[in-house]
Amino acid sequence: MPAASVCAIYMGDDDTDEDAFRALGVTGIGIVVGNDRPNSAAQYYVESVEQTRQFLGLLSALAWPKAL
Repeated sequence: MPAASVCAIYMGDDDTDEDAFRALGVTGIGIVVGNDRPNSAAQYYVESVEQTRQFLGLLSALAWPKAL
């Protein structure tokens, strides 16, 4: 059986998170929490902590669906 693919997701709301976004490169997904920063190394952004909760909830539901 082939190994599962792994993708790191890093979410941050501060300029100090830019090092982590750059370190991810193309092997992970960087997400800025708060205002979109056009010069950020992150690929995506969410506007608030509440949107972060929603995103993580959706991701969790996809990863661990409830048994029918």
